[in-house]
Amino acid sequence: MTELYMAVAGIRVRVVCADYSLIDVLKVRYRHFIVEPGTAAYDVHFALDSKSPPQTYISPAFAYEEHRIIFDLPGYSGIIDRDDSASLQIASETPTNGVDYFLRVVFALLSYKSGGLMIHAAGIVRNARAFLFFGHSGSGKTTVARNSGNDLVLNDDLIILMPEDTHWRAYGSPFTNPTQIQPTQESAPVAALLRLVHSPKVYLEPLEGAAAVAELVSSVPVMNSSPAPPLDRCRQILLSVPAYRLHLRPDPSFWSVIEEL
Repeated sequence: MTELYMAVAGIRVRVVCADYSLIDVLKVRYRHFIVEPGTAAYDVHFALDSKSPPQTYISPAFAYEEHRIIFDLPGYSGIIDRDDSASLQIASETPTNGVDYFLRVVFALLSYKSGGLMIHAAGIVRNARAFLFFGHSGSGKTTVARNSGNDLVLNDDLIILMPEDTHWRAYGSPFTNPTQIQPTQESAPVAALLRLVHSPKVYLEPLEGAAAVAELVSSVPVMNSSPAPPLDRCRQILLSVPAYRLHLRPDPSFWSVIEEL
């Protein structure tokens, strides 16, 4: 068996697999989030199934069972136990993608257990403050990141929010694809949540109350389909983080209205 240790938003995970080549690929893929071996808070075990026909799943379906998430598909069978460990048996010609998806779900569940929340958002740090641009696929998260000059991009798709004293801190996650910007393990206090809206005119529109909660919940992966969607967690975040609809064009002009906040 071989292993690697990684940390995201302060959550340490030990990844264990008998396949050395898979671990080597993961070490490169998650290189900015690899940490020294030591005590891990959580173990994730992977086993490659060479006897079953290889399958291809972009985002495998799963089900909730009390405090566990269950994957029960041909060539993709696993359990993520919130309080114990996780394991996946996978039959695939490209297992890295299936492993990556499984780890996304692991960190979504563990961050929620720790009082935080993973959201689909581009996290951009400007003047030591994180601005989170969120919305459905195609809303412009990667475009916003590419139009942010020399600002620090935490990740342009998946960000983890964690509580810190009286505010929330945004952490980069390692989960991305080749078309996106290379993520970083850095973090920063959150200044604003910005729901992206394509528009010929650039302006901010306050997003409050039930509408803000609904918009934020819709951008939460994994947990928004749980038996108890994270409505209260989203309300907690919105109590201390202002939210807006950001109407924008596909150019850097949106920063001029954000800087007026």
